Amino acid sequence: AQWYGQQSGKGVKHPVTSKHIRKLYKRKQDSVTDYLHKITRYLAEYCREQGITCVVTGDIRNIRREKDLGHRTNQKLHSLPYNRIYIMLEYKLKRYGIRFIKQEESYTSQ
Repeated sequence: AQWYGQQSGKGVKHPVTSKHIRKLYKRKQDSVTDYLHKITRYLAEYCREQGITCVVTGDIRNIRREKDLGHRTNQKLHSLPYNRIYIMLEYKLKRYGIRFIKQEESYTSQ
């Protein structure tokens, strides 16, 4: 799987794949999806238990642009599917009647 990523990084459009590589990617994708569902469900249930009626979150997709936190940390940050987190959290909060507001992060600290 590492070789496959290196090939696409070098600009090889469609490196030769196999059932094994496809299975590895599918397993990785499924584990990420599972983890996101668990996190968002936990957050939604926590909000319901605490009686929270509105959740405001910052849109932090571009927050890591200028930062250099080291190779490993950058890799982990860039692979986080922020948009999927927002979508999952929104529909799970909506089931409990909790409002979800996504706010742009720029200029919020002034």
